[in-house]
Amino acid sequence: MTDSNRKLAWSNTGSIVQIQDGGEKITFRTLQRNQKSGEWGLSEESKHLITAAAGRRFVHIQWNGLGIDLAAVDDLGKVQVYSMSGAVGRMQAAQGDAFRIDDAHGSNDALVGLHWLPLYPAELRVSETDDK
Repeated sequence: MTDSNRKLAWSNTGSIVQIQDGGEKITFRTLQRNQKSGEWGLSEESKHLITAAAGRRFVHIQWNGLGIDLAAVDDLGKVQVYSMSGAVGRMQAAQGDAFRIDDAHGSNDALVGLHWLPLYPAELRVSETDDK
């Protein structure tokens, strides 16, 4: 995944995530609006980081369409999914082993693309048609 890596992603909830330190961690910031001036700015980095497993580094991040689930892909193509845990800028690992790749198979299990499927009806886009 060298040509399509995303190191910065923002969600519909105002969270911005970024891969930093050569892929060792994912940091969070939040869009904030100053109520007096009306100007928008970024918060400080959240204290709740996501760190890569020992010897691995993150290479791609992507929010789902609703902006509450984050997929993080490491350099071996393993996907970890994190969900908002009641606070913006704080993520919790999703439960289960559904995204585990067996290291014994090597590159045969490598990730080649990533796309979140839309959730019905919140993300369903219906084209406008004229009923005549």
